[in-house]
Amino acid sequence: MSVYAIVLMTFSLSTILASFCEPVKMKNTVFFLSAGTLIFLFAVQAPGVGADTATYMRYYQQIRQMSFRSLSSVSWEQGYVFVNWILGQLFTDSRAIVVVMSFFILVPIFRWMKRESLWTEMSLLIFIGAGMWSSSMGIFRQWCAMAILTFSYKNIIQRRFIPFLLNVMVAMLFHRTSAIFVIAYFAYGIDVNFKIMLLSIPMSLVLGLGGERILNFLNRFALNQYSAGMRGGVNALIFLWICVMIIFFAFRGKIPQNLKLAFNMVYIAAVTQPIALTFANWARLGIYFSISLTILLPNTIVELTKTRKNYVFRLPASILICIAMTAWFAISAPNQYVFM
Repeated sequence: MSVYAIVLMTFSLSTILASFCEPVKMKNTVFFLSAGTLIFLFAVQAPGVGADTATYMRYYQQIRQMSFRSLSSVSWEQGYVFVNWILGQLFTDSRAIVVVMSFFILVPIFRWMKRESLWTEMSLLIFIGAGMWSSSMGIFRQWCAMAILTFSYKNIIQRRFIPFLLNVMVAMLFHRTSAIFVIAYFAYGIDVNFKIMLLSIPMSLVLGLGGERILNFLNRFALNQYSAGMRGGVNALIFLWICVMIIFFAFRGKIPQNLKLAFNMVYIAAVTQPIALTFANWARLGIYFSISLTILLPNTIVELTKTRKNYVFRLPASILICIAMTAWFAISAPNQYVFM
């Protein structure tokens, strides 16, 4: 049985059991053990597991041998290059960059989940099932930016634009496309109602048709130029819209304030997902917003089943999510996991 299958089965079981488990101490223990397992597996992956892991390991050797003054000649973002160079002065083995990235990327994200999620076991399951964990194991620069952006959510809610913008600028030192996350600050001020939801359908269609122009605009910021092509994105499109519509109508068009940020982020991901039908790499950019699915789904289920009358639906909901995540992960078909 593959490592992925074992991880999915284990995390699905912990998610289902958590629907009965109330003691906070026990749930914290399960969370830290689960998060630690994902960090460990990230650190000891073989070079061929992640999409670009082998490339990052090879460039690590090149960067560590460069002089400090010559670092600006590297085409990657200077924040990531500097981290490689500093690390390279301490460790000669390329495995060092993989181990450090496992902590640099996953610890902030798991810290954010621990703080925001009301059902952390499900958050971790969604992180795995939606392909985010396997993606993070190979796309280091963008996921470094993603991890840094988790510190900006509180500034969005508190409406502190300057600290938020500074956070985004730091993230851009690791991946320039994180500039797109500025949208999140302004999107939070929008109350999605029935009228906006109706208008978002043609808006989503227009974005899909205008995907090539959007691609050309984003290529001005990206160091690696993206290319167009009809290569998928349908599965994510369907799932994101199903989540958005079910949650929207479950609350009768009035999203609770404590779910607003996560909902609006996933809503942006759903509306813009048709762009991925033009060029598949949009899925990588849309992850800046769709990662909030790890908070939105568990918190929505907890919110809807917190009364004694509705609590009985919590278990069926957790089983349904487990099935959906297993199916999504199977469809995404990541590279087979192999230990180093």
